[in-house]
Amino acid sequence: MVTQRGIEANPLKIKAILDMKAPACINEVQRLTGRIAALSRFISKSAEKSLPFFKILRKARTFE
Repeated sequence: MVTQRGIEANPLKIKAILDMKAPACINEVQRLTGRIAALSRFISKSAEKSLPFFKILRKARTFE
């Protein structure tokens, strides 16, 4: 979102992530990682913080 102060994260997108329930299946993990990726430029060390989610997707394990 472009404001007078520059580029900022859309508060509605941040709220959507904060209001999400814990992922219960692979599709929900994919949805979460997509939302995190969209806001990654505003999250410090986002790659490190989202690595566990990507490991779940990469190994195609059964979701626990």
